[in-house]
Amino acid sequence: MTSCTVDPLRILIVDDNAIVRAGLRALIGGKADMTVVGEAADGAEAIVQARALQPDIILMDLLMPNVDGIAATAEICRQNPAACVLMLSQLAEDEQIAAARQAGALSYQSKGMPPARLIAAIRDISRSANRRSLKGHALQFSN
Repeated sequence: MTSCTVDPLRILIVDDNAIVRAGLRALIGGKADMTVVGEAADGAEAIVQARALQPDIILMDLLMPNVDGIAATAEICRQNPAACVLMLSQLAEDEQIAAARQAGALSYQSKGMPPARLIAAIRDISRSANRRSLKGHALQFSN
């Protein structure tokens, strides 16, 4: 009898708040189908990490010092059009959400959402990415 195994989703966490990164790492670390492959504290670091690690999903904070999440997402998606970015923020205006989408983010989720909803959003992006190319198709932009 053979077993079918699936590699866990490789996730890069990008947030300037170390407590948020630790919380996301703990949440994701408890899931058998996900693993955190790296972390970044700002957008500039995220660009470098995304290029080096080639994660399946990037959880990107919207507002960060130096290079913000929108600029980092735009550069990551320019370098790798298949990148899957899920934008996270506690406070976001409609214009910022639209800019994140324009930059290449596939989803926006509020940091105030229930943890199970974030995990579901990560899995939704992954499943959709396996079925078809997502560029230009927003999965879910909600707050």
